[in-house]
Amino acid sequence: MNTIEAIMNRRSYRGRFSDDMVPKKDLEIILKAGLAAPSGCNKQTTSLIAIDDQEILDRIKASIDPIVGETAKAAICVLSKKIYAYRDKCYNVQDYSAAIENMLLAIVELGYQSCWYEGHITDTDRICDKIAKILHVPDEYELVCYMPIGIAIDKIVNPAKKPDEERYWFNTYGGYHFWGWEGANAKPLTNEYPGIDDPIDLYNALSHIWCAETCAPRMRDKWTKDNMTMGQCSITAFLAQDIFGGEVYGIPRSDGNFHCYNVIGDCRFDLTSEQFGDEALDYNDNPKQVREVHFAKEEKRLRYEYLRAALKKYLS
Repeated sequence: MNTIEAIMNRRSYRGRFSDDMVPKKDLEIILKAGLAAPSGCNKQTTSLIAIDDQEILDRIKASIDPIVGETAKAAICVLSKKIYAYRDKCYNVQDYSAAIENMLLAIVELGYQSCWYEGHITDTDRICDKIAKILHVPDEYELVCYMPIGIAIDKIVNPAKKPDEERYWFNTYGGYHFWGWEGANAKPLTNEYPGIDDPIDLYNALSHIWCAETCAPRMRDKWTKDNMTMGQCSITAFLAQDIFGGEVYGIPRSDGNFHCYNVIGDCRFDLTSEQFGDEALDYNDNPKQVREVHFAKEEKRLRYEYLRAALKKYLS
């Protein structure tokens, strides 16, 4: 099992454990994984105690109400010490959290299961203090986590998770905002642009390239990095056509120009729609655009060639 597999297979296991003992060598691997975690300003505020003595473990279990990990044959307790790093900042919570996650991954890698019990033992009844007394933990440490360890015998349940698209995005909170991004799944017709597998990849790449030089001259004084799609529509749409095929259509504007977007079968998208803010554009029944007509303007053709060359350089 590699690291990514361990991450994806880790679950908070609250079921029963087998009677198999956890060898000391495995516990040492888990402990070392925990101590290998990053530590804020290297203050190393986290310490660990592994328990494999069954008499001591039984005393700890008896202090936990309601009991957790009742059938576990081993456990690890996590200790945290407040050491201030700089400017009255203390990173002990981040330190022990990183250590716990490292250990949970090592536990899965070695074929065991566990659970991060923190709130249950640090609540107002202070079970953590009872465990700390059993383990002779010095007063300057707080016992913050109890992790029972063993081989699972109950079914490991996958918890319900929100869809990934509701929790992570690229380059902006909440996903993309260009029109049609949700269905922008067209595939490239050429391998001339490695790394561009769909229009979203193209948008990501062009986000590093669009600039005042690629902006239409009449709009250049309005171009900013925060409004990076300003004046980029036609050269962007025809570059997207080079990569994905399909047709370019234009929405008539009040100044006699057209705002260009792409249509590839059922896939329709407008990589530069964000320049219009909240304005609702009409993407229905618009005229097809021809590159020869657009590129009859020398400045536009040169901007298109600049954008295409910059994209190839960026991808290389």
